[in-house]
Parts: sequence; structure tokens; C-alpha cells
Amino acid sequence: MLEPSHPQYITFQQELKNKEASDFAEQYILKELQKLPQLSDCHLFHDVILPTILPMQMDILIITASGIVLLEIKNIRGTASIKDYYMLVGDTITNR
Repeated sequence: MLEPSHPQYITFQQELKNKEASDFAEQYILKELQKLPQLSDCHLFHDVILPTILPMQMDILIITASGIVLLEIKNIRGTASIKDYYMLVGDTITNR
């Protein structure tokens, strides 16, 4: 157990909270996807890691008869919208 007096204690606590929130969001989305009748003949996978030189982790992988869908789940509070070639998440604008 890391002592609260450790210089990295607050950082590790925040990282742990973020990981727990991320895991919760991924599990929630996966359960909701599994309820959809449109996906009954699809294969859903959670937390897939491709063992390449630079391992790639996918939150949710959906394999359908007509293609593959990768979902990267974020547990962010606020509103997200996409306009033209920019995506707005909270107060941050990203050029797409």
C-alpha cells in the first residue's frame, strides 16, 4: 500500500479513479450493446489487445457480417458535438 505521504500518492489516486471510471463506462456500453437485437448476430469483444510491436488496445470490437467496428470509450462529463471538421468535447476543440 502506498503511503499518503508518498510524493506520487495523489497522482496514483487520480489515475486509479480515472481507470475505474473508464472500466465502468466500457462495461456499461458493452452491456447496452448486448441488449440490441440488431447486434444479435455480431460478435462483441471487450478490451482486445493486438500483440504487435506496438501493442494496440481496443475498448470494444464489434465484428459483423459486413465489417468491423472499433469503439474507443471515454467517460467524460459534459457535452460533445461535432461540427464540420472540428470536434468539441467539453471546452476543448480538436481539429479532425
